[in-house]
Amino acid sequence: MQLEIYHTYIDVTDTAATERLWKQLPPARRAMLVDRAPAARAEGTALAALLAYAVSAWGGGAAFQTVPSDVLTVPFAHWETAKNGKPFPRGISTSHGVVFASFSHSLGHLLVALCDRPLGADIQVWDSPALTPDRCSRLAARITHPAETPPETPRETARLFAAKEAVLKLNGDGLRHAMSSVNTADFAVAFYEDLSDCIVAVATAR
Repeated sequence: MQLEIYHTYIDVTDTAATERLWKQLPPARRAMLVDRAPAARAEGTALAALLAYAVSAWGGGAAFQTVPSDVLTVPFAHWETAKNGKPFPRGISTSHGVVFASFSHSLGHLLVALCDRPLGADIQVWDSPALTPDRCSRLAARITHPAETPPETPRETARLFAAKEAVLKLNGDGLRHAMSSVNTADFAVAFYEDLSDCIVAVATAR
């Protein structure tokens, strides 16, 4: 299996940095983002540019690469979405063959994962004041499958949440199914903890 992961961080309050990318987005992609909150719109715009960067670099063998946000110049123009919302269900054609893509964003951290087989990927910031003990406890009750050990710390909670999101993206189910109905042991889930405050999970079929 060939897997390449690309990450960047953007300051969502620096609107000038993403405005130049926004102007290059095709009308159909703008329409998908225009009604979102400013921070979400900035992340969505920069994510399109990170995807373009990743696709152009595919085949270089980057296991996990952090890309400076200022090198992102051209957003990915064409977006194919299945009826269930899964993006690029048939993959993306590149000079190195068809590649499947999954992407995620969390508090300014953007992630694109490319693979030669279908996948799902997610990034979650665990070192956040929002993950209070009470919130972790409520999240654990909502996302833990009966066969899984409930998480106890913010890091463990973010790790399990990222794994669940990755699996749901792999299946194209989104949040139509309760996270607690998914046993992550039924899938091949790899974790990447290169970033000090984030957890990255990538899921593929066994």
